[in-house]
Amino acid sequence: MDLPPPVQEPGADDDTAPGSARTGELEWRLSQLEAGLRHIDRRLDRLEESIGRTVAQETQAVARDLRRTVSELGRRLVLELPQVLARHRDEIIAELRPPEPPPDAGPGPGPPPDPEDPVVEAVAAPATGPEPAAAPADPAKRRRRAPGRRRRDS
Repeated sequence: MDLPPPVQEPGADDDTAPGSARTGELEWRLSQLEAGLRHIDRRLDRLEESIGRTVAQETQAVARDLRRTVSELGRRLVLELPQVLARHRDEIIAELRPPEPPPDAGPGPGPPPDPEDPVVEAVAAPATGPEPAAAPADPAKRRRRAPGRRRRDS
């Protein structure tokens, strides 16, 4: 350790000479200072060891807690996963199904019509009777309507 040179007071030239009382006191003070620094160094080493042990113990305790927590979460996931997946599957299927018809929409498609029902025959059978007159073959004899005019029904 380098120390700055001592400040000399005027008229004290003989006190700083080697072997004087003032030089002995300075050496004693320096040795006390070095002893104090060694003592502080040892205390810091002990403190560092103590902190290192404490941090290691705390780290191990946290690691144990994390392992236990992850194991518990994994166990719960394995137990609850089938129910969660089933619920999601049901929700997806419900989304994919067509919506139900509204209740006031009237009767839906009922049973197939009975071919012997007279109403069905009337609807299904083509109209019998005189066939409509064929259009004249000569285009000149055909009557055309003016655009935008309606035919009158009599």
